Amino acid sequence: MLLILLLITTGFILTAYLGYTAIELTYLRRSRIKQRVKNLIEENGEQVVAEPLIEEPLKDSRFPTIARFIAGHDVADKLLLMLTRAGLKLRPSEFIGLVSALALILALMMSVVAKTVFAEVLGIFIGCVGPFVYVKGLEAQRVTAFSRQIPDALSLISSAVRSGFSFQRAMQMVSEELPNPLAEEFRRVIDELNVGVSVEAALTRLANRISSYDLQLVVTAIIIQQQIGGNLAEIIDNIAETIRERVRVEGEMAALTAEGKISGVVLVLLPIVLAALISIVNPGYLAPLIADPVGRIIISAAVILQIFGALIIKAMLVVDY
Repeated sequence: MLLILLLITTGFILTAYLGYTAIELTYLRRSRIKQRVKNLIEENGEQVVAEPLIEEPLKDSRFPTIARFIAGHDVADKLLLMLTRAGLKLRPSEFIGLVSALALILALMMSVVAKTVFAEVLGIFIGCVGPFVYVKGLEAQRVTAFSRQIPDALSLISSAVRSGFSFQRAMQMVSEELPNPLAEEFRRVIDELNVGVSVEAALTRLANRISSYDLQLVVTAIIIQQQIGGNLAEIIDNIAETIRERVRVEGEMAALTAEGKISGVVLVLLPIVLAALISIVNPGYLAPLIADPVGRIIISAAVILQIFGALIIKAMLVVDY
């Protein structure tokens, strides 16, 4: 029944999407371009930017229906920020479209394999949650890589400023000399400066795109220096030394808590591995535990306790410094 409902819903969505796309290509796109050009011209004839740059990726999407539906809502801004931090060249509407397609495909596959409603719901859940987990993982990796490159970037900026280069030229050197993701983000800052965005606004946008405490420290110090003056090279050197010390302390903390992390992983995976080995050696040994209602309750309680135990171990390994 759920499979039939999914097929009917998919057919309706595809029909509506194709119809809207046809109207979009023949009329709405042209009308929207004219309106956008009109918004760029004030009454006195001067050109202005009528819309914030952060909303630009929502325009001309491959999924215009989804883009119009989420435009102006917080969900679009949050998705755009998440995708930007992960380094993915996707618009929010495109990401939602891919997630929906993946959830539908997994639901159809699970219905064919297992032929149960629970399997179909599980496929939808995995298709919806999996991409977000994957993007969050990419975001964490990218922020970590960016934070590790900050000291080298600060050293290069400090050396360039001491040699007589301007701060903007020093940032351009960073974008040319260092690898991604730092070079990519600094190129974006340079592009924003070239179109007239102020240094403070460009650096603030950079800090919003990269959720890094070290970057927040750097941006705050540079903005204050831009406002009240001072020796920029000396300020950057002090910040670089502070960040290097933080990295050293983080390394020591990681080494001290490594044993606890390994113990936590072993304690969480041990019951699962043992159950799998027992099932392979003696397939019918755990059958009563799964078939009996009391056994299923015990398994559910064990899973819940495992989750609580993992959370407690994780909280114990967090060190504030």
